[in-house]
Amino acid sequence: MTTNQDFPPTVMTPFRRRAALLGAGVLVSGLGAASAMAQAFPSRPVRIVVPFTPGGPVDILARALGEALQGPWGQPVVVENRPGGGGTIGANAVARSAPDGHTLLLVAVSHVMNPPFMPTLPYDPVKDFTPIMQVAYLPYPLAAHPSVPARSLSALIALAKADPGGVSVGTAGFGTGGHLASALLGSMAGVEFNHIHFQGAAPLQAAVIGGQIKAAFLNISTALPALQSGGIWPLATTGLSRWRQLPDVPTVAEQGYPGYETISWFGVMGPAGLPAPILTKLHTDIAAALQTATVQRQLNNNGLDPLDTSPGAFADLIPEEIARWTRVVREAGIRTD
Repeated sequence: MTTNQDFPPTVMTPFRRRAALLGAGVLVSGLGAASAMAQAFPSRPVRIVVPFTPGGPVDILARALGEALQGPWGQPVVVENRPGGGGTIGANAVARSAPDGHTLLLVAVSHVMNPPFMPTLPYDPVKDFTPIMQVAYLPYPLAAHPSVPARSLSALIALAKADPGGVSVGTAGFGTGGHLASALLGSMAGVEFNHIHFQGAAPLQAAVIGGQIKAAFLNISTALPALQSGGIWPLATTGLSRWRQLPDVPTVAEQGYPGYETISWFGVMGPAGLPAPILTKLHTDIAAALQTATVQRQLNNNGLDPLDTSPGAFADLIPEEIARWTRVVREAGIRTD
């Protein structure tokens, strides 16, 4: 065993002394510059790009956060809707922006679901962004029309096994969260659903309420009144735990498919290369904004539950989720061409 006495004492030569002092000065200078950078941010209006149309949950969340951040930042926060391409047009605009924190992107789970369907994306969904934090999530409810002789998930699966391809399950569009939620369930249960794709959540909900399709994975924030009134029958929710506004509805995982989880999450990202001091400030300030009464009210009104992931955890999640949904698409045999 060696001790400090086994080694000769360090001789502090003039060169070493000067180098040590210089190093300490660089460290202090670097910390001072980082602190100054964070304190100076933002120096002009901040733009939050929403890659979807106005009025949806992403847009509502962005506007609530923007309103809560304007006071502490002392700068206007402008929400800019750049819809199209399943969220890719707005994402591409942010990926090409200066990494100074003044242009942010409020992404949905489609950010990690698009890659298996769009192999030629104009950006790299991992390398071209700086994840800041996830801010909210909500599960999907799987609901059936009252005429369907199924009051549980197991009953719906039994119908699908007895009539392969005969149980129509609607989605808000090809490659959407509801589509992949259905594909994952079908793969785990060993059944084939007849997927009917609609152009958005509103026509999908109208179709299942009207009985044109047998079941659907819905937007929980807009479907809640029909679910609570009995206009459609809730069979399951897709989170790992029961949803607070439908506490009597079991999850898919509870009903024989452990590990099943499909949630619609939302997060804030910036362009790649966001400086660490600004990244830290953005995370701290957005986390504080999530706790304000205005944002909490908007979250509750739209069925959203808050999230506060660290930048590192969010960064780790993105490639994991892309790999997961690529695997689901492959195993479900979904054609992507």
